[in-house]
Amino acid sequence: MPCFAGLSKAPSVEVVEGKEQAAFEAASKLSANFVRVVQDITNAGPASIEGKALTQRNSLKRAAFSDWWYADRFLMQVACRLVGPATSSLQIADDALRRLDPDEARAWREAAEFLDKRVQSTQAACPGRAPDMSSDAAAAMKTVMTSLRSIAQDAISAAAVKGILPVNRRNNLAIAPAAHTTLSPTVSSAPANARRDATVVDVSSAISAAHMSADQAITELTGPARGFQKWLGSKKAAALLDSWNARMMASLNQKASLEACVRAHFGAYRPPPDCLGWMLGLSILAETLPLSLTISDAQVAGFPLVFVNKKFTDVTGYSKLECTGRNCRFLQGPATDPTHGQMLLDTLREGQGSQIMMVNYRKSGAVFENLLTMEYVRDSLGRRRFCIGLQVDLTGLESDSGPWGRRGLSSSSGREMIIEVRKKMATLVKLLPQSIPVEPPPSSPDDLDLSAIGDWSDPHLEALASATTQPMPACSGRTWCEVLQVLLAGTKAAAVVVDMSVPGLPVKFINQAFTNLTGYSADDVIGRNCRFLQCKATEAEPTAIMISAIRQHISCNVQMTNARKDGSHFINDLTLHPIHDSNGDCRYCVGLLADHSAAGSDTDLRETVHRSLPITFAASLQPRPPAIFVPTDALQQYADFQQKTAKMVRMLWSTDADGALRKILSLGRGLSDEAVRSLGGFLSDKKFQHDEALFVHVLSQVGAGWSPDAGKADEVDSS
Repeated sequence: MPCFAGLSKAPSVEVVEGKEQAAFEAASKLSANFVRVVQDITNAGPASIEGKALTQRNSLKRAAFSDWWYADRFLMQVACRLVGPATSSLQIADDALRRLDPDEARAWREAAEFLDKRVQSTQAACPGRAPDMSSDAAAAMKTVMTSLRSIAQDAISAAAVKGILPVNRRNNLAIAPAAHTTLSPTVSSAPANARRDATVVDVSSAISAAHMSADQAITELTGPARGFQKWLGSKKAAALLDSWNARMMASLNQKASLEACVRAHFGAYRPPPDCLGWMLGLSILAETLPLSLTISDAQVAGFPLVFVNKKFTDVTGYSKLECTGRNCRFLQGPATDPTHGQMLLDTLREGQGSQIMMVNYRKSGAVFENLLTMEYVRDSLGRRRFCIGLQVDLTGLESDSGPWGRRGLSSSSGREMIIEVRKKMATLVKLLPQSIPVEPPPSSPDDLDLSAIGDWSDPHLEALASATTQPMPACSGRTWCEVLQVLLAGTKAAAVVVDMSVPGLPVKFINQAFTNLTGYSADDVIGRNCRFLQCKATEAEPTAIMISAIRQHISCNVQMTNARKDGSHFINDLTLHPIHDSNGDCRYCVGLLADHSAAGSDTDLRETVHRSLPITFAASLQPRPPAIFVPTDALQQYADFQQKTAKMVRMLWSTDADGALRKILSLGRGLSDEAVRSLGGFLSDKKFQHDEALFVHVLSQVGAGWSPDAGKADEVDSS
């Protein structure tokens, strides 16, 4: 049981001095056999939990099977008191215990009396059955149980004196936050209520729920055509997401709270102002998904990740900070088939969605097979804005006992799930918006106000003119970049200028030498990203180095295979040179190209030009172009897309119902509370009595310290 994961040798004051080891042994035995002990205490059948005839049926009085919840709580207190201070946060004070519901107090007393006779410490005590623990350990356990039995009796006596009828007051003694121990008013919250209300969970259903682990209960509850799956497709689930979205939008109506939410989900990245509402709505609900979702900015070189959800960090072991700003190819490694990566790259370059299964690596170094489904989201002007990735781990984690764990996926049913999920992902990704309505920019990026520039000079440009043996062009009436382009036009070194302030990094200028080398004219190139030079023979390593340098705004030199317009290949000896303005912003990047096979003159000329290129200029000499992304009302956009986003999220929940329920139960208390009420009310309204009992059982285990997400993350810390 996870609630005993912190077992320590610190003894309780109730344990005799010098018996620390005995107390630890007793607590360890109880922890290791916790579920079996609960089953034994509440076993109402003629056979033992192993299926054998009960030899002590008449001599040992067991608690009623409907008291399993109380037996569970009683045993937790026994173990906590044996362990001592290490579990003090889980212990209930004696004074509080004396106010126990008399029904629960009776069950505690009966459990203590049963175990007092049942626990065996010597072979002679019960021939034919191995001892449960040492004599000292048994004595330590019985000491604690005697104390708790006495307190339970006090609670029964106090209630009788006051004439209080047996009613359930379990929530007044909540061991864990009420989010996990209270259902909606229409759902049973304790076995005692079930006995008094025949419309709630019936007794036969409670037996099977009580005698299984929480993991088993979730697996059964989330199976095909079961209550949770039905709830996912119901109006109640839709209403839950609507309520979540409404609460979130209400909390973002102040600028400070909106900015804080953006930082929480996107870190240092600033979403473009015309898509902020949609991005926030998607990223917030993506944190509830049982599968990985990523967002890449298609307008930034290298398609960097700008958002990954919690499931992505669980699967890969990488933290959000380690992922943001990187292309997702960092998950690739030696075992990754390069043709798979190239296929993915080719389809994305063509502006198409894609789906591929490829080998990836977790941070721990472990290999896993990743089903990657990607789709572009465009704006109403036809621009590719974002690339959304849905990723499913087809290998699974060894620690995950659910259907998507390693053991589950290796089974025949697991293989069927993989086939089914491939079809589902290809369909569900189409639920992303076909386009996001945006306003066109008010003017062209070329419409600059040059009236304030006047006549000017720049010693850095003068040095470039001198090094390339050219006269210095007239500067009056020209921007700084226009003069730079005149100088580059006069050199025989192939050159290209990229505007780093414009998303997508379009080519702003090429010279005649570039056309001579590649065959591409200015009409072919201006406005496009330079990746058009890449081809199937382009090597991955220099490409990654180049992209990293562009992203970091630093110089680099690489040799890579590129393709001319006629399709012929050449080895491009490429140098990238970033240029910043006086405000520190990277404004341009100059690329100098040379055919590596033409050794000597081309390379020497390129080096001469490179050494003379400016690294900075006065910002006043190059006014910034008008913004190409026109801000929109973020909250209104959030509201406009919430229905479609919520529908996609619910359908993604259904691809892994087991993981979805675990994720929902692991959310922050406010969201989880509301989800518990919604699901609990649905199960009660629709008469899913057995599933209702299973859900109550799962909540009781969460309340006792069990973690729904246990085993769902890679062993490397992904916080």
